[in-house]
Amino acid sequence: MRMSIFSVQDHYPTQARTVPELYKQILAQAELADQLGYDTFWVAEHHFHEYGAVPNPAIMLASIAQRTKRLRLGTAISILTFHNPLTVAESYAMVDILRTNSKATPSILPKSAIVSTRRSLQSNNCCPACALATPANSELSAMSN
Repeated sequence: MRMSIFSVQDHYPTQARTVPELYKQILAQAELADQLGYDTFWVAEHHFHEYGAVPNPAIMLASIAQRTKRLRLGTAISILTFHNPLTVAESYAMVDILRTNSKATPSILPKSAIVSTRRSLQSNNCCPACALATPANSELSAMSN
């Protein structure tokens, strides 16, 4: 059986915990999940509300990736209307490259987009966005226009 954790990263300014303390707790939870054998750790993107305090999950996942060994990582929510989808794919592909023992695969993009972007970054091709803007990834090309 695979066990996963979905971290909503809820923060309530009326309580004593600060945002930096929240981030430390999230990182500690991910490290513990890795040690306990959990399969995946998911984070969510939230803006403009005290409910969530992680506006860029790729940054949080990159930090977690540096602290864990086998835990798979993913974003449960990525708000593409706030970002260029190609930039999102590049960010997660970069997290994947920085990861030494595992994959950080977002749940919102096709795996082929991540693989294509990762290959482009690793091979120093013209630019990762160009690798995605191909007929094979036409749904991503259409989203970026």
